[in-house]
Amino acid sequence: MRGPTKKAAWVAALAVTATVLGFVLVTSAGAIDTPTTLTFVNHPVNETGIDVNGNHELDPADGWVNHSQLLEDDVVVGKLVSSCQYVKVSPNGMKGVLQCVLTAELAEGQITVQGRLALSPEAAPGLAFAVTGGTGDYVNVGGYVTAEPIEGSMDSTVTINLVP
Repeated sequence: MRGPTKKAAWVAALAVTATVLGFVLVTSAGAIDTPTTLTFVNHPVNETGIDVNGNHELDPADGWVNHSQLLEDDVVVGKLVSSCQYVKVSPNGMKGVLQCVLTAELAEGQITVQGRLALSPEAAPGLAFAVTGGTGDYVNVGGYVTAEPIEGSMDSTVTINLVP
């Protein structure tokens, strides 16, 4: 390249670099820099079961998708969307292992979660899943999520423990 073309390429490269740096600074400006705990009431709004074979029996790949509201002091502050699929089912259908993927959508960004959930009549209630990442204020976070049922309702208490 020579003359004006080389100068235009240099200016374009600087503009792209500045844009990328600006985006990185803006998206990480409010990022979490100390361990943080968020607690919500998870209130299910819509849940749909998936019967892959249509046989009304529990089979691997069956599962459900869910949309819930996340509440703080009875005020909606976000939503939780999830999808769980059975990866293992006992012959009598009384036990199963699910693989679940969840996303908490909050004003400050999204938090992604995934984990394995074993279901059986003797299993303790609740769950613990890994935080796999996030966006916005939650970019580059890790940690774990626990959920405990609230007695007498379909709601649960969700605690998100984040580490930078």
